[in-house]
Amino acid sequence: MEGMPTPGADPRSTEERPPAQDGPPSSTAGQPAPTRGGGLGESRSWLGSQGLVRPRQGRMIAGVCAGLSRRYGMPVFLVRVLTVGAGIVGFGLIFYPVLWVLMPKEG
Repeated sequence: MEGMPTPGADPRSTEERPPAQDGPPSSTAGQPAPTRGGGLGESRSWLGSQGLVRPRQGRMIAGVCAGLSRRYGMPVFLVRVLTVGAGIVGFGLIFYPVLWVLMPKEG
């Protein structure tokens, strides 16, 4: 029955919908598809705009703890103790290197 709506479908909608794309937009004429520029650079610039940077002064290893303490107004000693505690527990072994890569240097 061609003119009858299917059960469960919206009877007011009679126009055809284009098929949904599962992947990223395809490129045309050999040109790459446009991207939004994400990645490491965008993450670093966002963290820098939030005030989370690794300072040049007061570093121990990479400046991650000094940057966190400056951003959140905590004593740097407390942040370092918490980071060592997190490293002993286990998740600090992932947390510190990730922040080392993501946090931009003070510029």
